[in-house]
Amino acid sequence: MQPVSTCLDTVLAAASRVRRRTKRIAVFPPHAALNLVSAADVIASCPYPPFVSSIVDGYALGREEDAKSSCIGVSTTTPAIYAGASDGTDNSVSNNDDDLLSKRTGPLHAIYVTTGACVPNNYTCVVPIESCAVSNDELSISVDPHYKFPANRNVRPVGCDISVGAKVLRAGQVLNSSTLGILATAGVPEVAVYERPVVGVLSSGDEVADPSLAGSGTRLPHGVVFDANRPTLLASLLEFDATPVDLGIVKDDMNLLASALSSALERCDVVITTGGVSMGAKDHVPGALRSLGVDLKFDRMFMKPGKPTTFGVAADGKLVFALPGNPVSAKVVSELLVKPALRLMSGLGPSPLKVRARLSTSIRLDEVRPEYHRAVVTYDRGTGGYEAASTGVQRSSRLMSMVSPGGVAANGLVMLPSGGDAG
Repeated sequence: MQPVSTCLDTVLAAASRVRRRTKRIAVFPPHAALNLVSAADVIASCPYPPFVSSIVDGYALGREEDAKSSCIGVSTTTPAIYAGASDGTDNSVSNNDDDLLSKRTGPLHAIYVTTGACVPNNYTCVVPIESCAVSNDELSISVDPHYKFPANRNVRPVGCDISVGAKVLRAGQVLNSSTLGILATAGVPEVAVYERPVVGVLSSGDEVADPSLAGSGTRLPHGVVFDANRPTLLASLLEFDATPVDLGIVKDDMNLLASALSSALERCDVVITTGGVSMGAKDHVPGALRSLGVDLKFDRMFMKPGKPTTFGVAADGKLVFALPGNPVSAKVVSELLVKPALRLMSGLGPSPLKVRARLSTSIRLDEVRPEYHRAVVTYDRGTGGYEAASTGVQRSSRLMSMVSPGGVAANGLVMLPSGGDAG
């Protein structure tokens, strides 16, 4: 039996050699791109904002001394500039061009502008409308004498948010709601991403039935149970941002398993099986994998639950995880081995979050193997540390151990050493 850390190193080494496929994907609509990982840096080719714009609704003014007169004329030739309308000038370079300002012969008239509207050349600030008093004929305004406005007050210069040449997305960065918004702002229509790994899940065993039969009124034969592994792992793959493929249930037959696994390896980047990996007379999965040329790297892990876990690499580099049939064992090992491998294949780092936590109650340790105990981990403001509460009975067949007695889903695995009590 190999320690979990050694097994994880073996898995990650194999995952790092899998060729990662890339594709270009549209930024909008966002649902297809969400949570994918960028495969290349993205550089802005245009500035944002692309024009000088107003931050507030108010009146655009020229130099500061223009606001010191008791009455400022309002432009009659350009009475207002609204968001989305051009001001008729080219201010895409700067709104603080001293040369242009020096050419004017007198005070500029104030121009009413709305939030997001273009601010014309020679206008250096915008006074909010609430700080202005407009005359009845609306041809002049006066500014609150206490209002302070240096140049560029309430004005966004060209490229102040995103400059030309700025790196708006880095390779390896996740496309979340914020990064997708940034790409849209920068006018980037599509981006290179790593494709999601395609992962097939196959359950083996004569004793498991498809859970879809539960709604048909079919009565299961004595000795048969509903298959919980495929629903659990297929849903986990969605949480891992992989593309799941349901490979169904295969009976405990060497030829049937070899045929199903051969087809799965043609369709998928990674194949996960459950059941059929222990020492029983009908545990045919390792033999079926060997018959297909899969190199089994390990077939036992020094841990609880999940001891019979087997991992192999096909001739073309594809990964095979043969997990135990007990649903908790399959779920725990998928978190410890499968998830880090898929993260690496998706362009992310493989490391899970690890924290030190205090147990809320004493736990009897396994005498032989280290255990990954399901728990609800919370942050204790009083102690300034984390606390882990056991979810109760930890049998590997008891999927209820993934949820606390109060109905809170387990969000952590407590790594416990072997022997004695832990407190």
